[in-house]
Amino acid sequence: MGLDEKIHALYARGMGTRYISAQLEELYGAKVSASLISEVTGTVMEEVKAWQVYPLAEIYPIVYLDALYVNIKVSG
Repeated sequence: MGLDEKIHALYARGMGTRYISAQLEELYGAKVSASLISEVTGTVMEEVKAWQVYPLAEIYPIVYLDALYVNIKVSG
């Protein structure tokens, strides 16, 4: 997993850019500026916005499954 993927994962979990920068420095000793993190997360913002406005289908099929299994021991 590359550094940009780690940044995306932390950002997706709701962490801010400065917090991500502090985490990367603490864990890996890498000094990454908050502005660089902002640029990295900006690369996926178009995809996020497209996903957020994706139209939902009018009908979603739902299937309910139900079962009863009874284990009966019969002699003979």
